[in-house]
Amino acid sequence: MSFQLKRGDEVIDGFRVLEPICEKQEYAIYRVEDGRYAICITADLKEVWENGNWIPDAFVSGQLHPLSCGFCYLTESGYKLYTPQHGPYPDDWESAEGFCSAFARFQKKYKEGQCPNVLYIEKYDWMLPLESEDDEKESPELLLGRWLTDGLPVNASSAEMVSRFCSWLSMEQLQQLIQCSGLPKEQTLENVDKKVDCQELAGFEEERFYLPGREKLSAFFEHQVVDFFRHKEAYKRMGIHTLPAILLYGPPGSGKTFAVSKLAEFLRLPCFEANSETVASPYIHQTGKLISELFAKAIQAAPSILIIDEIEAYLGKREGASDHHIEEVDEFLRNIPMAIEKQVLIIGMTNHLDMIDPAVLRKGRFDQILEVEMPGKKEVRDALHHLLAKIPQSESLQMDVYAEKLTGHPLSDVAFLVREAARRTVRLGKEKIDDAVFLDVLKEICAKDEESNHRSIGF
Repeated sequence: MSFQLKRGDEVIDGFRVLEPICEKQEYAIYRVEDGRYAICITADLKEVWENGNWIPDAFVSGQLHPLSCGFCYLTESGYKLYTPQHGPYPDDWESAEGFCSAFARFQKKYKEGQCPNVLYIEKYDWMLPLESEDDEKESPELLLGRWLTDGLPVNASSAEMVSRFCSWLSMEQLQQLIQCSGLPKEQTLENVDKKVDCQELAGFEEERFYLPGREKLSAFFEHQVVDFFRHKEAYKRMGIHTLPAILLYGPPGSGKTFAVSKLAEFLRLPCFEANSETVASPYIHQTGKLISELFAKAIQAAPSILIIDEIEAYLGKREGASDHHIEEVDEFLRNIPMAIEKQVLIIGMTNHLDMIDPAVLRKGRFDQILEVEMPGKKEVRDALHHLLAKIPQSESLQMDVYAEKLTGHPLSDVAFLVREAARRTVRLGKEKIDDAVFLDVLKEICAKDEESNHRSIGF
């Protein structure tokens, strides 16, 4: 089911939609006229709330209005309802404290470790679970971090990260909020300086960036990115103040996403991603607005990383395209140079370089364009050695045989081979991984490839 109300559509009682906040299978939230918010829910979600005794009496009493396809709750003027993933986000101490108190009560009642997305009803300082099929559960620390940092995937137990996005709060206030939220005391913020240097955050002064089995990619990121942060002052003296945008292209499974995620983890910088979840919208002009907002967040958090996944979907060729798509491309082209100037590292990824608008590939936008190929035999062998380094193994393992068989496979297959072989070794009561176990797993991997290659379309 999908409610999908558009701007101007009536929700209930003559109140019309001003802006959709989020739309899921089981619920949809809208900003409506007269300073109000509305949530439409399915009958199934209402039943979950009722069976779990989640709904406060004041909320139930005459306020869940029946719709043709479910139910609707409309706030009073001036009161909000929202989720940590979609906002709106707090802008004063009172609203922040109310949310954290409600979050503490929610955790005490939910008791399942990983939290679903939640609905916060400001009027009652109350939270309800929003367990939609397309909502992923996450830790309480990450859920709270999203809310404190305007929807960013920042863990609330990381003092350095949270403080960078909460300039409207003092460190003492931030500490009080996290304690109020019900998180364990050891995860609260103590004695932390709000001003954190980029290099201090990273902690990579001497450590070399390395991707197992990907020497070319490792060297590229080490020289083009890591070295810049490691020797920033030296680069400044040479007139280099920013990093060029990077575009990685190559077939699916070549390791583009893995490489970028490891780089972000290594640098420990705030990371943002432009994808179907963060910037795509079916509404005219809304995508352009979301793009602009995402870039603004990345700039505010700079130095930071902005990843544009499947970049051809947003920056595809404009010739013959709709006005809506042209607007999206123009918005990216306007924001990319500005973000680079403000210390945002832009990394785009694509499987289809030929589909990207030529203007995107000009110097000044993406200066570094690198092909990421499927791993060769040497890369597979290096990855195997790295993954097996701390695992008991037979001295007779035929590494060259396995490397040969997995040449051209994604490195995820190599990792699977090692993990699955380790599991089977334990189940078989063996003390070391041997050739027999490796070969059994390898046969399964290769059999899946053959099955995929010979499967006819439609069967």
